[in-house]
Amino acid sequence: MTINTRQPQWNIYEAAVLLDAYIETLKKEQPKSHIIKDVSVALRQMAVNQGLIIDDVFRNENGISYQLQSMESAYKGVKVYVPATKLFNEVVSIYHEDRDRFDSLLKEAKRMICQHDNKAAFLDWASSVMTEKQHKWLEDNMLHVEQYAIAKGLIRGSIYTTTDNTTLLAVKKAISKNKLFQIKYRRILKNIFDAFDAYIQFCSEHSSLEGVSNSVPSVSIRDTSETVPTQTDYVVEVGSSGEKDGIQRILVERYQYGFRYDSLRELMRFRQFAEALGITLPESDEQLRDAIMASGTVIEDKVFCKSDDLPIELQNLVDEVFATGANTIYYESLLQAKADWMDAHTITSESILKEYLRKHVKGCSFAKKFMIKGSKKTEKQAVTEEIKRVWGNGQTENVNVLSERLPYIPLGNIWRVISGNDLFVLSSEGVYLLLDRFIISQDEIEDILDYVDAVCKEKSFCSLADIPLGDIEENNYELSKLAIYNAAYRVALASEYHLNGKILTKDKPELDAVLLLKQDIRGLSECSFDEVSEKVIELTGGTNRQYAFQALYDEMVRVDKNRFVSNKAVNFDIDEIDKVLATFITDHFVAIRDITTFAMFPICGQNWNHYLLESFCYKYSRRFSLHVIHFNDKNAGIIAEKDYNKSYAEMLAIQLARSDVELKPEIIGPYLFNTGYMAKSKYAKLDEIAQQAKELRKEG
Repeated sequence: MTINTRQPQWNIYEAAVLLDAYIETLKKEQPKSHIIKDVSVALRQMAVNQGLIIDDVFRNENGISYQLQSMESAYKGVKVYVPATKLFNEVVSIYHEDRDRFDSLLKEAKRMICQHDNKAAFLDWASSVMTEKQHKWLEDNMLHVEQYAIAKGLIRGSIYTTTDNTTLLAVKKAISKNKLFQIKYRRILKNIFDAFDAYIQFCSEHSSLEGVSNSVPSVSIRDTSETVPTQTDYVVEVGSSGEKDGIQRILVERYQYGFRYDSLRELMRFRQFAEALGITLPESDEQLRDAIMASGTVIEDKVFCKSDDLPIELQNLVDEVFATGANTIYYESLLQAKADWMDAHTITSESILKEYLRKHVKGCSFAKKFMIKGSKKTEKQAVTEEIKRVWGNGQTENVNVLSERLPYIPLGNIWRVISGNDLFVLSSEGVYLLLDRFIISQDEIEDILDYVDAVCKEKSFCSLADIPLGDIEENNYELSKLAIYNAAYRVALASEYHLNGKILTKDKPELDAVLLLKQDIRGLSECSFDEVSEKVIELTGGTNRQYAFQALYDEMVRVDKNRFVSNKAVNFDIDEIDKVLATFITDHFVAIRDITTFAMFPICGQNWNHYLLESFCYKYSRRFSLHVIHFNDKNAGIIAEKDYNKSYAEMLAIQLARSDVELKPEIIGPYLFNTGYMAKSKYAKLDEIAQQAKELRKEG
């Protein structure tokens, strides 16, 4: 369970809702998971209604589940699993001692959750009184008004929950006097005012809405856009219904793939078809073009006209998809999945399909590449919700499996969203962890924070690989070490520490020091470690050998204790060197100093030694990798096969199990130091390593 300790504090109204939910769980009339989900949805809606900007973690189901345990402790008067908070104790006390006050709190909380939102009704109403051009950008224009009104404190939450005349006119007056707003939106200012005037008119006509005043004057809806969108429906007068029917007949029978309205040749052919059918057309080409465009749907540079059955069939087709549980449909995927139907209706491109969907399907929002059931969302939000919806019962899922469960979202879009999303953590190739499923206790979070705080105070940085994991590995046995460390970072450390590779730092300037060092040494033919160390002091005000080593190992090649040379100064025969290394590494890994001779290594432009070998394994070898706790001058560390999926500590435990050394921390430390596995005889994980080595000896 993910515990986010950095979330906004709970208020008494939220606590009342949570207590009410806990009491519901005691009745056992519905599954606890359903109650938790309902509370999460309710409290998130309450925040949105109050104008708060929330993320995916805010009052999510995992957080509610945790807080419900805290409420249980408050209700029972004793710690069960999670200690009760002061607020929860207070609301429980009110419940037992002043039931009327509690009921009042709960009633007010529910009112805060259930504020009337007129958005859907307004948009539906507006579609019947506005042109397609005006309606297309209506939501965007209303959003500009809403953001301004919230920023100025004129409203709280959505503009669509505001219906009283005084407030609406106050917002309009404020906008009309704000020069910055008018300059910012000068090109679309008239459209913004028309949109807001339309909402005022809607509220006036629907006076049954709570708080609506009948005194709002009627506002005329007019088309003020200066340019004509490339995709729209034209509203012009057509000579007669018979003339329009005739034009539509020609479009349906002769122009299944669209009529190119800017072509004089096509206009001539159109007149020929009309003459053959005995259909009367406007005399001038301009009038005919307008009449044709008014008789169909304009998409890009063509006019399309479909059968009367198309809207119903298209709505049914989309409803079938939504009935499967899907809420997001990419036009590309729908076009492919319903190819036969699309071919029968000569819908041959995403742009054509999108325009017909936008025109005929209700209750949806339309983006450039996809449509969403309900309100507008970003692609990241929409696809993330779909991924979470089809996630199985386990902690991890394969992206290809997710794609099979989401047939209306292209695989590439799933990859893009999941790989760039803080809610998912890479576990292995193509397999991701849903962070909500990561199991970590509050005590473990605090242990990690305490450890990193202490190490960073001492050294100004900490290796992510060194953080204490407690029972985290055992509780998350499905996950790779990579996923466990990265998930632990996201949950426990991300709000306070920066991660660069595997290095944690408190302040961002120190995080960037390595990058600055790399820029400084890039292009040099050679340099010394001492020179770069002096640069570290110049950049950060203190000494930090690991910054210098990291930059040097990344950008150059180490050839002795203090000297690094340009990558161009070496010419490694990688495959041949890997073959030689394989003769030394016969059991997955060895200490660096166990490579006792370099006689068989091919000439590379520099004299072979352990320092040069470290650089080769660090960034050139295809079969082996370098493992060190920290870069050092003692050639202490491990060379291991790249596909040997063991951590540094695990390899130390395996080496100890192979030896006959007594498995006590005070003994194994010097042993690992003397044999070259560690650069120091002390290491924070020696107790853990010793225990693991004992277990391996028992097994083997």
